[in-house]
Amino acid sequence: AHWGEQWRGQGESWRRLSRTGVLEDGRLRGSEGEDEEAAAGTGLHVKLLGVKETMKATRSRGGPRILIVCLVCLLLLTNFLWMRKVKSDEALKNAEKRISDLASKIKVLQGSLSTSQVEQETDHSRVKTLKMRISELESMIGASGGGDARPAAKVSSSLSSSSSATGSASGQMDEKRAEQRMVLAGGVDGSSQVKPQPLPPSEPPGAAARQVVPVIIFACCRAKYLDRTLSLVLERLPKQSHTKFEIIVSQDGNDASVKSLMHGKYADIKFLEHMEPVDLSTANPNEQASYYRIAQHYGWCFNKVFSDQRYEWAIVLEDDLEVAVDFFEYMIAAAELIKKDPTLWTATAWNDNGFPSYSHDPFKLYRSDFFGGLGWLLTRKLWQELGPKWPKAYWDDWMREPKQRMGRACIRPQISRTVTFGKEGTSNGQFFESHLSKMVLNSVLVPWSTKDLSFLLKEPYDQQLSKEVEAAPVVGLHDSKATGKIFYRDHASFKGLAQSLGIMTDEKAGVPRTAYKDIVIVQRSPDHVLYLVKN
Repeated sequence: AHWGEQWRGQGESWRRLSRTGVLEDGRLRGSEGEDEEAAAGTGLHVKLLGVKETMKATRSRGGPRILIVCLVCLLLLTNFLWMRKVKSDEALKNAEKRISDLASKIKVLQGSLSTSQVEQETDHSRVKTLKMRISELESMIGASGGGDARPAAKVSSSLSSSSSATGSASGQMDEKRAEQRMVLAGGVDGSSQVKPQPLPPSEPPGAAARQVVPVIIFACCRAKYLDRTLSLVLERLPKQSHTKFEIIVSQDGNDASVKSLMHGKYADIKFLEHMEPVDLSTANPNEQASYYRIAQHYGWCFNKVFSDQRYEWAIVLEDDLEVAVDFFEYMIAAAELIKKDPTLWTATAWNDNGFPSYSHDPFKLYRSDFFGGLGWLLTRKLWQELGPKWPKAYWDDWMREPKQRMGRACIRPQISRTVTFGKEGTSNGQFFESHLSKMVLNSVLVPWSTKDLSFLLKEPYDQQLSKEVEAAPVVGLHDSKATGKIFYRDHASFKGLAQSLGIMTDEKAGVPRTAYKDIVIVQRSPDHVLYLVKN
């Protein structure tokens, strides 16, 4: 208000000043004829301009401050939203983990239930067999002169009550003790009128010579893998067979999860633990010690197993293999064939080229110079030969060397009887995505015990193969609808053909995978075969 009054008092002077002068940097610049009143109003105008400039400066400084405040608020809001997202992701992961744990527990419970059902059925069958033997004994005692059969009746009554009370408790009774009690039943009460009678044969003729075969499953620290393999092996053991299979799990190291699984769910299965120190004296600085542990674990376990004189041959598995429905029948038939032919040294359940497009005939078997592994057969005789010189590392490649193979072949199927699901392991999933995960597992229950496998003996097999290769015309790589042959010169040319066909390209000790006498057989369709022949 004060400045307004002063302004109105000097209005005329200001109008003259605005017409004749220009204000610059707080100073009045005008014509020489300006009067003193105009000059006197100059000071007031300068003061007014200073106030205006101050207000402008204040407004110019307030804009950036508002912008900074907005940016800070935006950053705080962004941080808040990010923290909410992180918490949501953590909650989702925890939920997924709980679901996975529940699924694993359900699977374990299902496996336990299946095993319990099998054990219960076995117990009931044992009780039934014992009751039948008691009935036979009672009839024998009655026919021999009317002896007192009350002790035998007491045994029968005891078995019946035990079966009804505990379900499977009767199956845990030792059958030999029960047989001894039944044999002596005629004189248990002090009567000497009836002499002990011999029991009838408890098993069919030839059962006394029933062979016992160990199924060795090598494990280390993959408890979930081992659980899956064991459940499938138990499921696919033959229900009726002249061969008794005994499962042996051998663990390298002391992984707690594997120990817990074996001492809990699979407590009835024989469990070995390899805790021996590993010899790394020949290892290079860049080599993985795990390959040394594996080889030395295998040698240690084979020595343990074959120290049992009951075992003439064994099946070798790993903790990441799924076996086919006819796996055990196939192995039994192969073992019988190996006994007859000294040019065979093992049998493998694996086909390195067992892809869907090349797997058509579940009955087709071959001889091969390449040791495939992944489910194979080891005889006592072969271990006595290999054991003293067993390697410290890379045992499978060592077995493929000429010094060990010595011109001998192995049996392999066209459709694999094992597949691997072990993406995690020492080899870090080598070939898993590109090859191993794509293999086909046989689903046909082939009665191998009824099949004539004499065509796999060396002489007839070599003759037949030679005839087939000679009769096959030379064809092109893309002639998929014709049986024929293609020649290759060396490994480089073979590798080119293998890449085009989508089969394994590598070789070990100069032998391509699945090859026999440098011939790789590819079943391109049910009716057409391609022979890759080294020229």
